[in-house]
Parts: sequence; structure tokens; C-alpha cells
Amino acid sequence: MKNKAEKENRNKITIFAFTIFFACIFVRIIPAFMVYGTEDVSAWHFAISVLEQGKNPYSQSYVFNWSPLWLMVIFQLFKISNIFKIPYYGLIKIIPIICDAIISVIIYKIFLNTNLGRKKAITASLLYALNPISIIITSIHGNFISIPLVFLVISAYILHRKKKYSIIYSSLILGVAIMSKVWPVLFLPVLVQKIKTLKNKLVYVLLSAVPFIISILPLYLKNRDIVIKRFLKYESIPGWYGFTGIGRIWNSELLKSFSHFYVINGMWVLGSVVILLYLIKTYKMDLFRGFCLICLAFLFFTKGFGPQYLVWILPFAIITRDRMLYPFTLLVTIIFIIEYGFRPFLGGFGAFVSMNSPILTMEEFIRDNKLTNILRLPLWIFIGIWLVKMIMQNKKVKDTRCQ
Repeated sequence: MKNKAEKENRNKITIFAFTIFFACIFVRIIPAFMVYGTEDVSAWHFAISVLEQGKNPYSQSYVFNWSPLWLMVIFQLFKISNIFKIPYYGLIKIIPIICDAIISVIIYKIFLNTNLGRKKAITASLLYALNPISIIITSIHGNFISIPLVFLVISAYILHRKKKYSIIYSSLILGVAIMSKVWPVLFLPVLVQKIKTLKNKLVYVLLSAVPFIISILPLYLKNRDIVIKRFLKYESIPGWYGFTGIGRIWNSELLKSFSHFYVINGMWVLGSVVILLYLIKTYKMDLFRGFCLICLAFLFFTKGFGPQYLVWILPFAIITRDRMLYPFTLLVTIIFIIEYGFRPFLGGFGAFVSMNSPILTMEEFIRDNKLTNILRLPLWIFIGIWLVKMIMQNKKVKDTRCQ
């Protein structure tokens, strides 16, 4: 009887996991094909077009900084699009949509493993699967942020489970996240802090570098400068959020000077803050709360900004059951509705409804983004409050480090 009950329970878990997975896909797939997307979609079209001409998409003036692995994957999807006459802008979004669905299922599994009950596990997973921020960024904006994010979540989940070979598997999967986009390296120190022995810490760091090195090495041998510029030194454009946007909201020479100062030195400020948090705070925190803290620090102190950055914190805030997630989701959703819905051609995203729509130049956008900065100011202040709140919390956690 006991074996039968356990089998039924496993079957229910599997059924719910598949239901969550396909629900996440369903709510994203329709808008993915209804809306073209932003320049994040056209960047793939450009890269594939250049590749088909026998040229190197990384050496063009148009910035393309996804790894060669993903370029080859998307190249195959473009072929399928041409054969079956499926709109490529919707087809290529299927990959980040599936990544979102996997994240939802992992959240479900984490809640089950922490004995919080099936209802809470389902609710938590749906908080991500049905989250408007994630849906808009993946399906409407057309950003591929969920690719590195899913590997980061899986890496953290494996290390959190503390199973055999978890250090090896977690580090290699983190390496795939870093290979996809460099930003997951921000979370490497937090993961390493959860490993006990110095030997295993070093193993983790070295293995996490392997996928990135293998992927980038051929490019590096051909043109070292391209790799450094496109992958290691790539930064979002400042001037439309946070410290670098303040000078555009108020016509003050002092604020303009400060914003200009932050454009030049903001990376050093952010780096200093994050290192300080590693040293005095994250090692005391649960793994996923440490991730939340680093996300908030990045979002508040970054000198550049992309709306996709706002997705980073979602799975970790859900896993830690942070109630600040709810006002954050509401605030971001309202901003997105305004920016993407009411004024689609006045922001920096250019033509995101149709490729035939007029595209603003970057100079026109920077000159015209005062309203964008005003809209995002309450969000930036909210993130600052959330960051301070998390720093001030002194929750003690038991030692859950891996060997």
C-alpha cells in the first residue's frame, strides 16, 4: 500500500509539472507570434544574414554578442522557418519560452523539496509561469534573457540539493550560463561561498570557466579585440535609468555633472558595492537570498539598463517567498504597459510591432528619453528601498554548504 501511495504521489507530481510547463508555454506562444519584437529579435536576423553571406557577424558595426553555439541553434531555426514558412521572429522565441517553462518547473521542484506542500509549490511556479514581466520580455520584447537565467537557476538548484557530484554538475551548468551571456558570473562568488573546502571551491571556479573558454576560443584566436569588446567589455547604454538618468529628468548642472560622472565611473561603483556585499553579507544568507541581494545591487547601481534585467530577480524572489515581489511585479507591469503599449515608437526599442514601422536612431532616443526616465524613477527608488530592506535583515541561516 505504501509503494502504491508513493507511486500515485509521484504521478501527481509529474502531471502537475507537465501542466505548469505547458501552461507557461501557452501564455507566451500566442503573443510571441503576434508581435515581432525589438532590436533583440532583429539582431538575430542581422547575424544570420551576415553569416549566410560568409561574413563574421561579430566583426560588424552592429553589436551581436551571443555565443557561437546559440548562433548555430538559431541558424537552424531560420532554416526551418524558411522551409515551413513559419514567421522566424516567433519561431526563435520558442527557445527562451521553453527556458521560462523549465524555470517554472524547477521552482515547483524546489518548493516540494523544502516540504512546503504541493499547493504552495504550484502557486510559486505559476507566479513565474504567469508573471507579466517574464511574459512581456520573452514574447513581446523578444529578449533571450531566460537562456542564461535557466542555466543559472539549474546550477543553483543542483548545488542547493547537495547530491553526489553536485559541485561538478553545478559548475559546468553555470559555465553554460556564462557562455550564453557573461552576467551570470556575478553570482559565481555566492555559489562558491556555499562550498566548504578550498579544493572544491577552486574546482568549481575552474570548471565554470570551461564552457565559456571552449565556446569563445575559436573567436579569440581569430580576433582577440572582438571577443574583448563584444563579450568581456560589453555594457548597456547609459542615460535612461538610475543615476545616469537623473540628469535628464531635472535641468540642473549639478545633477547633469553627477550623471556624467556616473557614466564614466559607474562600473567601478557597482563593482565595489557587489564585492562589499560578497564580503559582509551574502555568505551569511541562504543561497537564493544572496542571489536576490546581488540582483538588487546590480539593478540599483548599474549605469546602463535593459528592461530584461528586471527578470533576473523573479525566480529567486519567488523561491525566497519575498513579499516585495508583488509590488515589484505590479510596478514593472504598469511601466511596461505604458512603454510598450501606449508609446511604442517613442522609446529606444524602435519598431517592435512591425518591421515596417519607423525606427528611431539612438541619438533621437537619448534626446527624447526624459519621459522614459520619469516613468522608471519610481521603480529605481523602489529597488533601492528593497535593497536596503534586504541588507538590514539579519536572518540567521544554518550551514547548508556543500563539501
